[in-house]
Amino acid sequence: NRGTNNSFDSADRKGSGELIFKSARIFTDYNKKNTTIYSRENLFIELFLEPQKKILPNNVRIDLRIDSSVGNRLIWMSTDRIENWKLQNNKVIFKIEDLPLNQGTYFVMLHCRVNNDVSDWIQNAFSFEVNNFETDKAGKIIDPRQANFLVNYSIQN
Repeated sequence: NRGTNNSFDSADRKGSGELIFKSARIFTDYNKKNTTIYSRENLFIELFLEPQKKILPNNVRIDLRIDSSVGNRLIWMSTDRIENWKLQNNKVIFKIEDLPLNQGTYFVMLHCRVNNDVSDWIQNAFSFEVNNFETDKAGKIIDPRQANFLVNYSIQN
């Protein structure tokens, strides 16, 4: 599912259905069509929604979570954390700067609330692959079995 439009027509979902996730698109700064995602690139996840009835855009909350291939919750993002955010044009784009994920497969959970009620909730909406071109200062590729997260760090004597 890397970098393609992911449709949720047959997804196992929960919620009232007032506003539903229709599809998603993943891309980076360098590749808008994106077939390959690399660690340390800016990653964009664009979500398209479809109202089933009239809703007020400022009463919508969208949450997105990225889980590891073994189900560990790694990243959570929410429009609720952005002051005065409101849904526009039935879409939202989440941006992760300097993607800290190591090489591997990751799964995305989507959650939408309208007026504080669950409208749409898809546990494993789609997956994506991250490739690793990240090397340490010695020029060695970082083994994906070491950790899911890549952080900038230093060691002091």
